[in-house]
Amino acid sequence: MNDLRPVTWTGMRGSQPVNWSEEAEKRRIIWDAVDGNVQDLADRLREGVASREEMAFAADLIEGKVKSRRPRPGQPMRSTNDQIAQAVFQFRATHKDWQQKKIKAKVADMFGVKVRSFTTC
Repeated sequence: MNDLRPVTWTGMRGSQPVNWSEEAEKRRIIWDAVDGNVQDLADRLREGVASREEMAFAADLIEGKVKSRRPRPGQPMRSTNDQIAQAVFQFRATHKDWQQKKIKAKVADMFGVKVRSFTTC
């Protein structure tokens, strides 16, 4: 029998236990909303499971204190930037003989963005 469960990263913040996987998901939902994709945030608000941070962000968005970013075509959204960086580092690790130019071209093609739209170390 296959007993695969999602990995949950836990730790402590002061004296309070913290589920880091949930924290990462909250941040992803907020960053997606900043990028203009508010569907996940709206769903969590309607279900009554939104965190305080998500509710505060939604209020700021409604009041106009925060504006959604509308990326230009070919530009990665903020939530995608981390995935792009991870892909570049994975290609570097697995293809040590590839030039940086080739790696960037491959990753840009994978994510549908322009090579000049992201920089790496």
